[in-house]
Amino acid sequence: MKRIIGYISVFLLVLLVSLIAHFPAGLLVDQMPKVRGLSIAGVQGTIWQGSVHNVQWQDRSYGQLSWAFQPSQLVKAKLEYQLRFGRDSSIKLTGKGNVGVGLSGFYGENILASMPAENALSYAKLPVPLTVSGQLELAIKQVEYAAPWCKSATGSVVWNPSQVSSPLGTLEFGPLISDITCQDSQLIAKGGQQSDHVSSEFEASLSPDFRYRADGWFKPGATFPQTMAGQLQWLGSPNNQGQYKLNYAGRL
Repeated sequence: MKRIIGYISVFLLVLLVSLIAHFPAGLLVDQMPKVRGLSIAGVQGTIWQGSVHNVQWQDRSYGQLSWAFQPSQLVKAKLEYQLRFGRDSSIKLTGKGNVGVGLSGFYGENILASMPAENALSYAKLPVPLTVSGQLELAIKQVEYAAPWCKSATGSVVWNPSQVSSPLGTLEFGPLISDITCQDSQLIAKGGQQSDHVSSEFEASLSPDFRYRADGWFKPGATFPQTMAGQLQWLGSPNNQGQYKLNYAGRL
């Protein structure tokens, strides 16, 4: 009798493991609560390794999404997936990275994302007409989630080549590099760039209560557009280093 019970137990264990290992991702998606504006099409594979043909949010297509479970992280008490996203995205957003959950909560590591600057600008509601060019690249080395933003994070944003056009003229920047840190949902970005048109530096912060502050300066270069130079008088006088100071603060 004990041998029969043992055989049955082994059989049930194998059956359970097989069901978990081959659990269809599509079935899980079908059981998820529906979110208005979110559409997920073409789900393939299992919850451990699979893909989605297209993820659409509102009127924007974010393209394909694929995932692969990382069993090696189980020894660290982590459930981690390697993600790739954005292929065939209508806004040309592509990227990859590792995300998971551990004893301290949700986290991400080595996340890389890239998209054209002009597509990123479409998300901003600016009071003046601007067009931009170049590529935005985001690199997040590590991030630990905590409401509303993050418990901790380190990363960087690069805009290269960077160019801004307005009715007053066109400014060409050098590679704009900004370091990003987060501590207890206090986001801080520091960066700068230099070109023949203009050089600049800035520091911006966003607090958990949605208050922001941005401080920086810019200095016209040898080839600063003359159509813009005539407007600098509205900013006041530069300091003894030829820098125009900019300071903004408020609440989102």
